[in-house]
Order: sequence, then C-alpha cells, then structure tokens
Amino acid sequence: MINIKALCELHLLYRSLEPAVYVIADGKLLISNITKVHIKRKGRFVQNNSFHINHVKGVRDIDKILENHSPQYLITLPCESQAIINDVVYLTERHCNPEIAEIDINTSFPLNMLVLKHYFSNHSLLSDLNSALELNQSLFAKLPPLLVQSD
Repeated sequence: MINIKALCELHLLYRSLEPAVYVIADGKLLISNITKVHIKRKGRFVQNNSFHINHVKGVRDIDKILENHSPQYLITLPCESQAIINDVVYLTERHCNPEIAEIDINTSFPLNMLVLKHYFSNHSLLSDLNSALELNQSLFAKLPPLLVQSD
C-alpha cells in the first residue's frame, strides 16, 4: 500500500462515480456514468488524378448516438470526428486518408488490475497483464470489501 500511495494517486469512493469524461489520448475518451454520446463527422470528397485515372474517394459522414449503460467505458473516435457529451465537444486531430477512412467507433471497457491482483494475487493468468488492459465487454463481478491499510 505504501508503494501505491507513493507512486500514484489512490481515491477510494464509497459512492457512485460522478459523470465525467477523461481524455486519455487523441481521440480516446474514458467515460464514467454517462449513457449517451453523440459522434459526428462531416463527410467530404477528394479527387485523385494519379495515373491519369480520375476517381473520387470519400470520407463518409457520421452522425450516431451511442448508448452505453456500463459504469465506465472507453471510446476511440474515428478520424476527423467529434464526440458531443453533455454539451461539451471533444475533437480528434487525426486526419482521414480517404482510401482507408474508418467509420467504426471502437468501444472497450477498462479493467482495474489493482483490484483483481489484490484478490487473485497468486493467479498465473494475471502475472503478464498490465494496467492498460481493455476488454471488449463489461466485466461484472461482486467482490468482497477491499481492505485498505491506513497510516
């Protein structure tokens, strides 16, 4: 416990998580207790005249409302898109390549490795995992109370 306190902040919450959005990286958001996220992108066309072939590639419009009832989840925004969450706009700086402009919005779920390692400290499956692990679905578990040593 001393190492945890020395190396990082530890907040124990004895109540529900407050609704919040944390920017983890460009276009990657950690969302807590918010069920609706509006994702938008304005489409555009790019004309390519290479090799004397005249063709038009497009970056498609996106206008989706995501609903997720998990307590916490991560979303990765597609290029040139924005997320509107509780009237606040979050942008990504990544520009689209019209050849491979993605339209999928990746949703993943964080896994609290500190809690799992506390309860399953001698399990070999947890030995190679790091704290940045994300799952493709929410993990629900009822764990016994976490014992915290105070100073």
